Amino acid sequence: MSHWRSLGFLPILLVGVCVLGGCDGLSEAPPSTGAGGFRPPRYALEVDGHPLEVELAVTDEEQSLGLMCREKLDETHGMLFVYDDEARRSFWMKDTFIPLSIAFIDRNRVVRDIRELKPRDKNTVWSQGAAMYALEVNRGWFSNHGIAPGAKVTFSPELEARIEESR
Repeated sequence: MSHWRSLGFLPILLVGVCVLGGCDGLSEAPPSTGAGGFRPPRYALEVDGHPLEVELAVTDEEQSLGLMCREKLDETHGMLFVYDDEARRSFWMKDTFIPLSIAFIDRNRVVRDIRELKPRDKNTVWSQGAAMYALEVNRGWFSNHGIAPGAKVTFSPELEARIEESR
Protein backbone atom coordinates (compact mmCIF):
# COMPACT_ATOMS: atom_id res chain seq x y z
CA MET A 1 0.00 0.00 0.00
CA SER A 2 1.44 3.39 -0.95
CA HIS A 3 2.03 6.04 1.67
CA TRP A 4 -0.59 8.24 -0.03
CA ARG A 5 -3.26 5.53 0.16
CA SER A 6 -2.40 4.89 3.81
CA LEU A 7 -3.54 8.47 4.49
CA GLY A 8 -6.98 7.67 3.09
CA PHE A 9 -8.63 8.45 6.42
CA LEU A 10 -7.45 12.08 6.33
CA PRO A 11 -9.94 13.41 3.72
CA ILE A 12 -12.80 11.75 5.62
CA LEU A 13 -11.59 13.37 8.83
CA LEU A 14 -11.32 16.77 7.13
CA VAL A 15 -14.79 16.52 5.61
CA GLY A 16 -16.18 15.61 9.03
CA VAL A 17 -14.48 18.60 10.63
CA CYS A 18 -15.84 20.91 7.91
CA VAL A 19 -19.38 19.56 8.10
CA LEU A 20 -19.58 19.45 11.88
CA GLY A 21 -17.46 22.48 12.62
CA GLY A 22 -18.27 24.73 9.69
CA CYS A 23 -14.60 24.76 8.63
CA ASP A 24 -13.67 26.82 11.69
CA GLY A 25 -10.80 24.51 12.60
CA LEU A 26 -9.32 24.47 9.10
CA SER A 27 -9.86 28.02 7.88
CA GLU A 28 -6.92 29.26 9.93
CA ALA A 29 -4.50 26.68 8.54
CA PRO A 30 -1.66 28.05 6.40
CA PRO A 31 -2.34 28.11 2.64
CA SER A 32 -2.46 24.65 1.09
CA THR A 33 -2.17 23.04 4.50
CA GLY A 34 -4.81 20.80 6.02
CA ALA A 35 -5.50 19.68 9.56
CA GLY A 36 -2.53 19.23 11.82
CA GLY A 37 -0.20 20.99 9.36
CA PHE A 38 -0.41 18.12 6.84
CA ARG A 39 0.76 19.40 3.45
CA PRO A 40 -0.32 17.18 0.56
CA PRO A 41 2.29 16.51 -2.13
CA ARG A 42 2.26 18.79 -5.16
CA TYR A 43 3.04 17.90 -8.75
CA ALA A 44 4.09 20.03 -11.70
CA LEU A 45 2.05 20.61 -14.83
CA GLU A 46 1.89 23.26 -17.52
CA VAL A 47 -1.05 24.83 -19.30
CA ASP A 48 0.15 26.17 -22.67
CA GLY A 49 3.63 26.48 -21.15
CA HIS A 50 2.49 28.24 -17.94
CA PRO A 51 3.65 26.25 -14.88
CA LEU A 52 1.51 25.27 -11.92
CA GLU A 53 2.02 23.08 -8.87
CA VAL A 54 -1.07 21.03 -8.14
CA GLU A 55 -2.43 18.84 -5.40
CA LEU A 56 -4.33 15.82 -6.63
CA ALA A 57 -7.91 14.85 -5.92
CA VAL A 58 -8.18 11.22 -7.05
CA THR A 59 -10.38 9.42 -4.53
CA ASP A 60 -14.05 10.23 -3.96
CA GLU A 61 -13.13 11.65 -0.54
CA GLU A 62 -10.38 13.88 -1.94
CA GLN A 63 -12.70 15.08 -4.68
CA SER A 64 -15.50 15.82 -2.20
CA LEU A 65 -13.16 17.88 -0.03
CA GLY A 66 -11.38 19.70 -2.88
CA LEU A 67 -10.25 23.14 -1.77
CA MET A 68 -12.92 23.50 0.91
CA CYS A 69 -12.09 25.30 4.13
CA ARG A 70 -9.07 27.16 2.77
CA GLU A 71 -8.81 30.92 2.84
CA LYS A 72 -5.92 31.28 0.41
CA LEU A 73 -4.36 29.52 -2.56
CA ASP A 74 -0.89 30.52 -3.73
CA GLU A 75 -0.89 32.08 -7.22
CA THR A 76 1.06 29.21 -8.79
CA HIS A 77 -0.89 26.43 -7.06
CA GLY A 78 -4.06 24.57 -7.92
CA MET A 79 -5.89 21.29 -7.59
CA LEU A 80 -6.21 18.67 -10.32
CA PHE A 81 -9.22 16.36 -10.14
CA VAL A 82 -8.48 13.05 -11.89
CA TYR A 83 -11.24 10.72 -13.09
CA ASP A 84 -11.15 7.21 -14.55
CA ASP A 85 -13.31 8.12 -17.53
CA GLU A 86 -14.62 11.02 -19.55
CA ALA A 87 -18.04 12.29 -18.48
CA ARG A 88 -19.79 15.56 -17.74
CA ARG A 89 -18.54 16.86 -14.40
CA SER A 90 -20.24 19.01 -11.79
CA PHE A 91 -18.83 21.21 -9.03
CA TRP A 92 -20.18 23.52 -6.38
CA MET A 93 -18.50 25.89 -3.95
CA LYS A 94 -20.27 25.30 -0.63
CA ASP A 95 -17.67 25.77 2.14
CA THR A 96 -15.07 26.97 -0.38
CA PHE A 97 -13.90 30.46 0.53
CA ILE A 98 -11.58 31.17 -2.41
CA PRO A 99 -12.87 32.54 -5.74
CA LEU A 100 -11.77 29.99 -8.32
CA SER A 101 -11.63 29.31 -12.04
CA ILE A 102 -12.04 25.74 -13.25
CA ALA A 103 -10.90 24.23 -16.54
CA PHE A 104 -12.51 21.02 -17.74
CA ILE A 105 -9.94 18.94 -19.63
CA ASP A 106 -10.49 15.97 -21.94
CA ARG A 107 -8.58 12.67 -22.15
CA ASN A 108 -6.16 14.22 -24.68
CA ARG A 109 -5.37 16.89 -22.08
CA VAL A 110 -6.96 19.70 -24.02
CA VAL A 111 -8.94 22.38 -22.16
CA ARG A 112 -12.56 22.14 -23.33
CA ASP A 113 -14.15 24.90 -21.25
CA ILE A 114 -13.35 27.27 -18.40
CA ARG A 115 -15.83 28.45 -15.80
CA GLU A 116 -15.67 31.03 -13.01
CA LEU A 117 -16.73 29.89 -9.52
CA LYS A 118 -18.01 32.06 -6.67
CA PRO A 119 -17.10 31.37 -3.04
CA ARG A 120 -19.78 29.55 -1.01
CA ASP A 121 -22.08 29.26 -4.04
CA LYS A 122 -24.41 26.27 -3.69
CA ASN A 123 -25.35 26.27 -7.39
CA THR A 124 -23.95 23.41 -9.43
CA VAL A 125 -21.60 24.23 -12.30
CA TRP A 126 -21.43 21.59 -15.05
CA SER A 127 -18.80 21.03 -17.70
CA GLN A 128 -20.13 21.73 -21.19
CA GLY A 129 -18.97 18.32 -22.37
CA ALA A 130 -17.09 15.24 -21.25
CA ALA A 131 -14.00 15.79 -19.10
CA MET A 132 -11.43 13.41 -17.63
CA TYR A 133 -9.73 16.11 -15.54
CA ALA A 134 -10.75 19.34 -13.86
CA LEU A 135 -8.20 21.95 -12.82
CA GLU A 136 -9.07 24.53 -10.13
CA VAL A 137 -6.93 27.65 -9.75
CA ASN A 138 -7.39 31.16 -8.40
CA ARG A 139 -10.10 33.04 -10.27
CA GLY A 140 -8.63 34.83 -13.25
CA TRP A 141 -5.49 32.69 -13.55
CA PHE A 142 -6.49 31.31 -16.95
CA SER A 143 -7.50 34.68 -18.42
CA ASN A 144 -4.43 36.41 -16.95
CA HIS A 145 -2.25 33.90 -18.83
CA GLY A 146 -4.21 34.05 -22.09
CA ILE A 147 -5.46 30.48 -21.67
CA ALA A 148 -8.69 29.56 -23.43
CA PRO A 149 -10.42 26.39 -24.64
CA GLY A 150 -8.04 24.49 -26.90
CA ALA A 151 -5.04 25.02 -24.60
CA LYS A 152 -2.83 21.97 -24.07
CA VAL A 153 -2.07 20.64 -20.58
CA THR A 154 1.26 18.86 -20.03
CA PHE A 155 1.91 16.67 -16.98
CA SER A 156 5.37 16.25 -15.42
CA PRO A 157 6.74 12.68 -15.33
CA GLU A 158 6.11 12.59 -11.56
CA LEU A 159 2.48 13.58 -12.07
CA GLU A 160 2.08 10.98 -14.83
CA ALA A 161 3.47 8.30 -12.49
CA ARG A 162 1.22 9.34 -9.60
CA ILE A 163 -1.88 9.22 -11.80
CA GLU A 164 -0.93 5.79 -13.14
CA GLU A 165 -0.31 4.56 -9.59
CA SER A 166 -3.80 5.69 -8.57
CA ARG A 167 -5.59 3.68 -11.30
